[in-house]
Amino acid sequence: MSKKTPNIFKMAWAFISEVFKFVKTGADITDRATFAKRWSTCITCDDFLHKSSRCSKCGCFMKVKAKMNTAQCPKGKW
Repeated sequence: MSKKTPNIFKMAWAFISEVFKFVKTGADITDRATFAKRWSTCITCDDFLHKSSRCSKCGCFMKVKAKMNTAQCPKGKW
């Protein structure tokens, strides 16, 4: 069975929540080493959708989310 992203409402809520935290704290992005570690964790995760580079738990585009300093993995991996 292939994994799918959450419904549109859950994805919208996840996106709005992450962007709000990101902007509220100054919109700082991670350094390259942190991004590389996060990205490496994502691409080896069972819930990562390689075709779209999205997480099947939150629906986020992980190349963007992994750069947001305040963002958190929905599985607590980073």
